[in-house]
Amino acid sequence: MPQLKVDGSDLFYTESGSGPPLVLVHGWTCDWTDWVWLMPLLEENFRVIAYDRRIVDDSTGQALDLSRQAADLAAVITHVAGGSALLVGHSQGVVIVSATAVEYPELTHGIVVLDAPYAAPDAVRPVMAQMLTTLGEAALDGDDDKARRTVWSLIEGMISPARDQAWMRALIHRRIEKLSAVALHADFTSLWDGEEIAYQPQAGDYLSRRTCPVLVLHTNPAHAEFERATFRHSDSRAVVLPNAGHWLQIELPHEVNSQIREWWRNAQNVPS
Repeated sequence: MPQLKVDGSDLFYTESGSGPPLVLVHGWTCDWTDWVWLMPLLEENFRVIAYDRRIVDDSTGQALDLSRQAADLAAVITHVAGGSALLVGHSQGVVIVSATAVEYPELTHGIVVLDAPYAAPDAVRPVMAQMLTTLGEAALDGDDDKARRTVWSLIEGMISPARDQAWMRALIHRRIEKLSAVALHADFTSLWDGEEIAYQPQAGDYLSRRTCPVLVLHTNPAHAEFERATFRHSDSRAVVLPNAGHWLQIELPHEVNSQIREWWRNAQNVPS
């Protein structure tokens, strides 16, 4: 089982395919298997690397903040991809991919953003603040069931009614069940405690520091438009995918692969 040791912790990863390196970064409550629907398609054009993110430092038990999550990704790019790479993130993974583009531009050929949660409007603040409080209390009390119920109440609203299937609900639900209250709270905190990227308008300034090509695939037209205003590379683009839920790579793998392939092929100053 391939693993990369980072700061005393082992990160599981898998790689397949051939071509330019592409690293997949999963979201909150997920793991590398979130990508198994998309990976066989990407493998036709890329060397695909997926890894399980580290949420809590094994040596200290402390949550990893955004900068340390980005450092973990930088280690995967350096030691597994062998240099710079195209980065694809979903949900919370998008936050880490964007932070890596800002903090490690020399390792980032380009990034793909799948249904980003960041840059939320102020109206969302009370909801996220309550989630932070509830998950924090559950973590302190060791109440895993309370944390899992709280998370599911938020996530079930992200499933598209048009694509709501029992197997997908089971997949999402079972993955939540394997996580502790501490892990759920820690990973949630790494985004929603971060003022510079979590909310508008501050997030616009932070995202504008991404100088590489950016492809945004989003279900929300307003969010896609917000992203367009942050682009600094001429080959960046934002595409709205309507009638889809949050898990674009599971619900629409062929469409996502096609968008990535065509955008990457047309991008300037990027290895083909």
